Amino acid sequence: MISCHNIKFSEHYSKQRIDLANKIIGEKAVKKIIAYVFYLFGAGRKATAEYLNIAYDTFKSFTERMEHEGSAALIDRRTKYHTLAGIKDSSVQEIQKVQAFFQDDFLFINLESGSNFLKVRSGNSVQVKTILLTLLENKLIDRNKAAELLNYSPTHIQRLNQKLHDNDISLFADQRQGQQKDYKCSREIKAEMFQQYIANLVSGKSISSKRLSEDIKERCNINMPCRTIRFHIKKSGLSEIKKTLPALIESLKKTPKYSN
Repeated sequence: MISCHNIKFSEHYSKQRIDLANKIIGEKAVKKIIAYVFYLFGAGRKATAEYLNIAYDTFKSFTERMEHEGSAALIDRRTKYHTLAGIKDSSVQEIQKVQAFFQDDFLFINLESGSNFLKVRSGNSVQVKTILLTLLENKLIDRNKAAELLNYSPTHIQRLNQKLHDNDISLFADQRQGQQKDYKCSREIKAEMFQQYIANLVSGKSISSKRLSEDIKERCNINMPCRTIRFHIKKSGLSEIKKTLPALIESLKKTPKYSN
């Protein structure tokens, strides 16, 4: 429990800062933020809602959305554009209508139905690609989001989307068949590739095949095609540890060492 007894609050600055925040992100969003801070500090939802003059059901729904969607819960979905204050601005992109993310070996998709999620195994690569590109084609997610989830560049996503439109999902089936061949690499080159992958992963750098190819070229002066890198990373199983390895290393750093 955080104690605020030793912190001095200024009514003057409070009003000044809240007025400014209301102008920038909107009064409703500011009120939600304040209410959520109360909630994080341990205040009851009912008491908080009454104190800030917010409907209890609205506040309860908001706290649940914050736990599932994060800051996206602050956005008013009734407005057409991605804005907190609800002010339409032609320079702002339209809001994404669904939330999509990977967690615990699954792709989760929230179709604006509270805590109900569509769940697909992340290992089902053809199914995942088809679903995400279908969402993109229907403007339910944007190109950058699809690129982030599939670990491709936005330009490549655009090409895939067009190919999917022209060739149906046979596009992905053909690609998988074409990648059954074991691209030739010496043990030394594979070792450098795996080492670069782990180094980038642990340091927080990009582990896209393009970035790995560039880093290997710079560090070892070895030219490795992106397709070859993707094939061996997937075949080796390294792609399965991209979310767990950094956390494992951090936990090992905190483990006390005992001498015999």
